[in-house]
Amino acid sequence: VIPMLNADGVVAGNTRCCLNGCDLNRRWRAPDPSAHAPIHAMRGYLHHVGAREKRLVLLFVDLHGHARPQNVFMYGCPGDGTMATVRGLIVPVEAVLPTLLHSGAGAPLGSPAVFSLAT
Repeated sequence: VIPMLNADGVVAGNTRCCLNGCDLNRRWRAPDPSAHAPIHAMRGYLHHVGAREKRLVLLFVDLHGHARPQNVFMYGCPGDGTMATVRGLIVPVEAVLPTLLHSGAGAPLGSPAVFSLAT
């Protein structure tokens, strides 16, 4: 558990941006080592843990609040096109967790989802 990646921004009163004004939530795919240091370090750490344990980190969840009430939402980086089977339904790997949560909330698999995938 990493309690906070945006400590410098939060100290300055920013809940979304770091001190240099970057929205770190949008920098996961290719963070700059100096401009997005917390994200760059976390990606390096996840790669290090995966190499040390000889495992692939399949899921990293960033939990945080939102400025407006939105119930529950998820945002993630687009995948590479790899598909997975979730309870008989074929979905992109980045949709596995949302699909499980959707079905766990009582919605039948294959029913209209309350989420969408966009690039």
